[in-house]
Amino acid sequence: MNRIRLWIIAALAAALTLSIIGVASAQPTPPSLFTGNVTNADGSPAAAGLSVEAYVGDTNCTQSPAVTTTENGATKYFVAVENSSTKAGCGGSDSVVNFRVGGQGTTPANNDRGGFVRLNLTLADDSAVTIYVSVWRLQADPTRLFISTNPTGDPSDWTTHSGQLVMTEYIGRNRWDRSDPRPVEVTLADGSAVTIYVSVWRLQADPTRLFISTNPTGDPSDWTTHSGQLVMTEYIGRNRWDRSDPKPVEVELE
Repeated sequence: MNRIRLWIIAALAAALTLSIIGVASAQPTPPSLFTGNVTNADGSPAAAGLSVEAYVGDTNCTQSPAVTTTENGATKYFVAVENSSTKAGCGGSDSVVNFRVGGQGTTPANNDRGGFVRLNLTLADDSAVTIYVSVWRLQADPTRLFISTNPTGDPSDWTTHSGQLVMTEYIGRNRWDRSDPRPVEVTLADGSAVTIYVSVWRLQADPTRLFISTNPTGDPSDWTTHSGQLVMTEYIGRNRWDRSDPKPVEVELE
């Protein structure tokens, strides 16, 4: 009988221990706490009283409303960021957090979440973006044009868009051929994305003269033709191509 009682007591103790462990493991992970200075793009302190929000993807993971404050001439913020154990979509310790101050994107993003993180933020200037454009021309058939684009300037970010550019006649002060618009997706500092449309212009009287136009909205009235003829140089590949020097194109978003 005593053995049976001891076995029952041992079993109850084991069950109680597992229960305690289960409750402990089910506890939510505390939020990450971020703090630091906030400056404008020109290095000056940002305004006080601006809202501070933390996003993981499209999910607002700010635990409670936060605003910037001023201390000893500097603008500071303090915000608690939830995780997936307390709010769906807020990720774990390796997920990227993008901050918005006053509804405006900031740099840098953060992907090193911990209990307490010091991170200075700079308001991003998202009024314009710079993309890079190259045009390819097949030497054996100069009417065949293709386009490559790069939204960051990083050499690894070039994309050659599939499909030959479709050129159609455009009547203006001179006679031009204009290509169909090609979309280029650009990620802004706050993690959102914009689509920039790119077209190539070719002068009919001198087909070696190529120019670039961009459009940040798709609205027919928003096209801007950028100054400077594309400079073509020979590129040796599987076929013989002429490729234009990468052209940095600043596109106004507002």
